Amino acid sequence: MSKRVNQFLCGLYLVVLTFGNLKSFEAVGGRVQVGPRIDIDSIARDRNARPRGGSGIREIRNANEKNDSEKGDIASHAAQEAKAASDAQNIAAKQASHQVKAQLAEKAFRASKAAEAVLIGKIALVEQLGEETKETQSVVREGSLGLQRAQENVAAANKAAKDAHQQIDILRRAVETGKSNLSNARTAAEGARRSLGEKEQLLVAAKKRVDELKARLQKAKNDLAKTNQAAVRAESSARDARVKVTHDTAVKT
Repeated sequence: MSKRVNQFLCGLYLVVLTFGNLKSFEAVGGRVQVGPRIDIDSIARDRNARPRGGSGIREIRNANEKNDSEKGDIASHAAQEAKAASDAQNIAAKQASHQVKAQLAEKAFRASKAAEAVLIGKIALVEQLGEETKETQSVVREGSLGLQRAQENVAAANKAAKDAHQQIDILRRAVETGKSNLSNARTAAEGARRSLGEKEQLLVAAKKRVDELKARLQKAKNDLAKTNQAAVRAESSARDARVKVTHDTAVKT
């Protein structure tokens, strides 16, 4: 029995020496290196050279307790390093997530600003078209008044021609004068008719311009409404992104 105990203790001593001589792993150039290789022969010689009595057993037990304590410290240190690495990994993941959210929020903010700039441009275009429409409507009103005056002039010229004919019939002795008046009246009537035609053409062109401007104005208003909706959506997205970033920052804090 004593021989078996000695053999068991000697074997345990070999295990303790083996773990005691192992060095920590370290990475070099992508390869893993360990500490120096244990000389088994020297350990065997050392085992054979050790006494077999109770002093040898106590020495082995003391060495075993010492190495158990060292292994416990190594295991505790390794657990602490593993926990620190896990915590660092979680912190890095949270920081990366926060950075991505911040970048998305910044992108949404820039998109909102771009939509706001487009909205301002559309508003300016609508205002400009509104002013042009007012000016064109003013021209149309003036053209209408001019047409009315031309019509009155035509009516007056027709009346003058009629009066001239009557004067020719009544005053035969004043034929030359009547002819002159008739010629003048015809000239005036022709001029009035030409003026009337020009006014009518101007009125038609002005009305056409008004119709075109109204169509453009309506299109611009529709475009403005769409742009405004896009700007509202972009602003809402940017606001949501900022709220998320603020919430994540508060949670992180």
